Amino acid sequence: NPVCLLEALRATGDKVALFCEGGQIHLPGNVTSLYILLEKMVFPVTTTKRKGVAKYPSFHPKFWLIRYVDEKNNYLYRVVVLSRNLTFDRSWDVTFCMDGKKTSAETVKNNPIGDFISYLIKQLPETDYAAEKQKKMKSVIRELKNVEFSLDSKEFTDFDFIPFGIGNQYGCDQKPLYTLLEDSFHEAFIMSPFLSGGIIKNFNERSKYMDHAEYVLITRASELGKLKPSDYSNFEIYTMKDAVVDGEGLISEETSDIQKQDIHAKIYMLRKGSDSSLYLGSLNASHNALHGN
Repeated sequence: NPVCLLEALRATGDKVALFCEGGQIHLPGNVTSLYILLEKMVFPVTTTKRKGVAKYPSFHPKFWLIRYVDEKNNYLYRVVVLSRNLTFDRSWDVTFCMDGKKTSAETVKNNPIGDFISYLIKQLPETDYAAEKQKKMKSVIRELKNVEFSLDSKEFTDFDFIPFGIGNQYGCDQKPLYTLLEDSFHEAFIMSPFLSGGIIKNFNERSKYMDHAEYVLITRASELGKLKPSDYSNFEIYTMKDAVVDGEGLISEETSDIQKQDIHAKIYMLRKGSDSSLYLGSLNASHNALHGN
C-alpha cells in the first residue's frame, strides 16, 4: 500500500541514522519517488586519503546500536556486531548481539561506542534534519555512560568495544589490540574472506617459539593466489566447497537472480594457555583493514 509505505518511511526517517560508504548506495530495479524520504536517515561517509599502501580507506563497519523505550519510558539498548552489509548478498556471515539496561553507576566500558558515534556526528551534513539527528546521537552518548551490557555467556567473561581506524584519540584498552595484532599464541583460528600475505605471515611467524602452536585459516579459494607458501607454512587452510559456492546455480531454474554463497564472516579466536580471546566484526585479515579502513 503506497500510503502505508509513505507513513512508514516518514516515521522511520526520524528514528534512524544510517551511515554507509560514500558511493556505495545502489538503487533496486523498481525505483520509486518515495526514496527521497530516505535522505533523512542515510548519510554517506567519505574517508580522507592517507599516505601509504592503504591510501584509500573504506568506511567498513557493520554495527547497529538500537534504543528501545517502553510505555513507562524505561529504555533498553541493543548492540549488534555483524560481518554483514545491508545488501542482498547471500554469503555466510556472523552476528552477535547483547542487551544493556540503565544502571545508577557510570561505566567506562561503553566509551569507545561514544567515541565512534562522535566520529559519525562529524560526518553529518549541515541541514535541519541532520541537526536533529545530531541532537539525538549526543543524547545516546550521554545515556550510554549509565548502560550496562550483559554478555549472557558461559564461555566468555568480559568484552571490549574496539573501533578501528578513527584516530588515536578515540581509544579503548590497548591490551585486546595487542593480543590480536602482536601477542604469541598456542592456537589461532582465523576466518576472513579477504587476505593480505603480510598479515597472514605476521600470524604465521608470531608463535615460532611456542610449543605445539596450532593455526587454522578459513577463507575464499579466490584469495589463496595472494599468498606465498612461506606466508602460511604453519596453517591448515580450508575453503568452501564449490558445490556450496555455486550450489544455487545448480538447483535453481531462474537465471537472473542466482548468487554465489561464499565466506564473508570475519572471526579471530586466539588461545594462549587457558585464556581465549574472540574477535568479531568487520575486520578482514588484510592490510587495508588493519591499517586504513
